[in-house]
Amino acid sequence: MSYSGRGGWSGGREGFGWVYVLVLLIPPLANLMIEYRQRLSPNAADHDDRVQTSAAIETATLRQKLWEAERELALLRGWSQTQPRYHPVLADVVHRGDLSPRRAVLWVRGSGFAGVDSRSVAVHRGALLGRVRHVWPEQGIAQVQSLRDPYMRVRFRYDKAWGFLWGTGRADAQGRPLLEIRHLSREIAFQEGEPVYTDGEDGFFPRGIMIGSLIRSAPAGEEGAEFLVRGEFPPEQVSEAILLVESARLEVEGLAGKEPAR
Repeated sequence: MSYSGRGGWSGGREGFGWVYVLVLLIPPLANLMIEYRQRLSPNAADHDDRVQTSAAIETATLRQKLWEAERELALLRGWSQTQPRYHPVLADVVHRGDLSPRRAVLWVRGSGFAGVDSRSVAVHRGALLGRVRHVWPEQGIAQVQSLRDPYMRVRFRYDKAWGFLWGTGRADAQGRPLLEIRHLSREIAFQEGEPVYTDGEDGFFPRGIMIGSLIRSAPAGEEGAEFLVRGEFPPEQVSEAILLVESARLEVEGLAGKEPAR
């Protein structure tokens, strides 16, 4: 291919070789450019898959949070209805990695511990966990004496009798606390598997909270067999608790805080 006069081009044997070389080189160069650009930018299909996966994870996380919020709200509403004298305070149980099978103390934390003191009771899913022993309201931390504590004492009622339950420091194979029955007001026939509730006359525990169920301390039919009360939950498997604060005490403390200094 050669130049003719005024900028025109005319064919020639000597120019044809260069054209042939270019024709052969263009496809490999184009393929190299395409591969290079694919390496720089992720494949569109893979990118779409990652976007969809991320969106699905975010949706599942939001649904889980919504379910947890609805569950907490239902728990608080339930206690407000069944125990109108008490103000429920939601708290998370702090697990410290203690593998001891005789855990007697639970640590809980929450955002609003106003009114929580050593007279506050801790429950989980309607059953008794224990009683607050110490509280640090500024930090939102409280220490709960669990049913597994051998110094736990709670007055109970069963049918027409009442008595006291004493902690033993022992638990069953699943880690549920075991409590001894003491000082019964009258003789009564216990039925294995029946629930036992707080009496409400000891000045600490509200009336009608389930403590646990009756179990035999010896095999059925064995002479001299007695009963124990077994708590509903192993303390180390509880994730949240509700602390009950007497509403009247909150109102009195609120009024006392508004009184003018004398």
